[in-house]
Amino acid sequence: MSQSASTSDEEASDNVRQSHRQLSEMMRSGRSFSGRERNCLFLNIRTTAEGEARFANVSALAGIDFPDDGRGLARVDWDQDGDLDLWISNRNAPRLRLLRNDAETSNAFLALRLVGSGTSTNRDAIGARVEVYLPGEPTPHIQTLKAGEGFISQSSKWLNFGLGEPEKVPQGRIERVVVRWPRRAADDGAGRDTREEVFENLEINGRYRLVEGSGQAVPVEPLRHAVPLAVGPPQVQPDSSEARIPLVTLFRLPKLQIRSRHNDVVVNGGSGKPLLLNLWATWCKPCRAELVELTQRAAELRAAGIQVVALSVDHLSPEAGSSASPDQVLAKLRFPFASERLGEDMLKALEGYDRWLTALNRPLSIPSSFLLDGEGRLTVIYQGRLPVDQLLADVTHGSRSRHQRWLASAPVSGRAIEHPRVESTAEAYEATVFYRRGALLVEIPHRVDDAEYCYRQALRYHDEFAAAHHRLGALYLLKRQPQLAETHLRRAVALDPTLGWAHLNLASLLVERGDLPAANRHLLQAVRYEPDATFEKLRFRGDRSSSPGPQWRKQLELQLAVVRQLATGSVAELRNGREAVRWAERLVDATDAADVEALRLLAAAYAESRRFDDAVATQLRALATFESPAEDRIGSIDRAALERELQLYREGKPRRGQ
Repeated sequence: MSQSASTSDEEASDNVRQSHRQLSEMMRSGRSFSGRERNCLFLNIRTTAEGEARFANVSALAGIDFPDDGRGLARVDWDQDGDLDLWISNRNAPRLRLLRNDAETSNAFLALRLVGSGTSTNRDAIGARVEVYLPGEPTPHIQTLKAGEGFISQSSKWLNFGLGEPEKVPQGRIERVVVRWPRRAADDGAGRDTREEVFENLEINGRYRLVEGSGQAVPVEPLRHAVPLAVGPPQVQPDSSEARIPLVTLFRLPKLQIRSRHNDVVVNGGSGKPLLLNLWATWCKPCRAELVELTQRAAELRAAGIQVVALSVDHLSPEAGSSASPDQVLAKLRFPFASERLGEDMLKALEGYDRWLTALNRPLSIPSSFLLDGEGRLTVIYQGRLPVDQLLADVTHGSRSRHQRWLASAPVSGRAIEHPRVESTAEAYEATVFYRRGALLVEIPHRVDDAEYCYRQALRYHDEFAAAHHRLGALYLLKRQPQLAETHLRRAVALDPTLGWAHLNLASLLVERGDLPAANRHLLQAVRYEPDATFEKLRFRGDRSSSPGPQWRKQLELQLAVVRQLATGSVAELRNGREAVRWAERLVDATDAADVEALRLLAAAYAESRRFDDAVATQLRALATFESPAEDRIGSIDRAALERELQLYREGKPRRGQ
């Protein structure tokens, strides 16, 4: 098994992360993880006369040599006919195959299910050794019950024994079955012990349950599977230059308003009508055929309420253009819908969604089409020639439920497991997809509204998504909507109290409102969970002389409260001298070294860090801010308190909450 680099080895960890990124880029560029290697099955044909072990490749003969990028393989008698069938999981479609063993044979079998006591032996009897003795045969058939025997797979815990021709078993009865049950290590530490148990009166072609300590083999009737499977020949999906990609996650495109240069028609994305964006070029033969069909079936498309916009890309690659211009081609066809040149911004947006949703870093093919529903959400992507009949059927795709879209988006037909836990997991994943997209869009100034939509969709699928509440609250702070911001930020910290940034944003909002006690409580939580972020976030914009306004004073008081807790606070887990020094030094610089409270706290921070000489020097600076020896108080600080603290520092003692 390959070994991952230790996370303590920083250089190795960087190399691993870089390798993972390169592998991801390779996969997203359309490469296969294992080069589309075909499944292989090798038959053991025993040892040659020269002593060489030989295996024959019977993959094609067995019918399993699919180029599936196979991963896991599990053996099970699925149809309960005595032979083993195979479940195979793949990276590519189909993600799961059942290969049913229909080889014609009359050989006998025996199927056993072991049950341990649960005390001296584990319930599944993992590790048990089973010996099946047939009459007249001195050598038994032997199997050991194993767990975790395959890569990301687990075969059935039933043990299936092939017994050969039934004529060799007199009266169809098995002489005996010996089970050596695994037991816990002996008390004396001598090692692993086993207990042998014999079961009799078993017949061939039977299925039995063997319970430890019972001595009885209990017959088991064949099961009827709750999930019926359609029978059909295994097929490989054919290669094609055309693809229809119905989407499960419906992202809203930026608001579109396309004004045709020819007939002055304005097309609005998200206006309540479906919209088809068709990318084409004059040099593309399938594109022209596509435009002809759209023209011929214009009445059907309009009856379905579909707006169509033909977006030419000739100007983006003029060297590949034909002798005719896009206008001439459309005029000759009498194209009845709006047309325009594809702008670079829209091209980047469409390419971005195509790469995000298909996980492939490849340029858009021409022709390509994008179907939007009436809300402006992208519902289906078509690559290659557009099937108009399919387009008409896809108009309602966006109105389906998430579960229905998921079923409709499967590349091969099948059944879904309908269970509340499966559904909740799927909805949590859907929320994560919207959250990640929102986190990307919020960094783009003109896409803030789209980011808000993504965060709201994430919460629609998973209302207890603390990070999404925080992001949405921070976005509302940016949009100057404090009530909405507070609602989501409070929800975020209630769901996850460790979200330091959420506490910090909530503290900032409360500072603006003037609620300093509440702001201080959340700021202390921000310091606890995100000290560096908090330190960088609360920056002074000016000093006392240039910005003497009340907002500056609120920020000052908030920072003083943080430093006070770090350097002298009673909350032990928040006390941190080194962090206090960082904050207090910045604080002193921001106040132009003239604020007695800031100097006093910097001295306390130095003392907490055992820097008593610096503490004494700083405390003397604080005392020097008193204008005369007779002045005994500045604000809430009196000279006597400072002198007592100075004496502590000279004695090598920290202030500790005084």
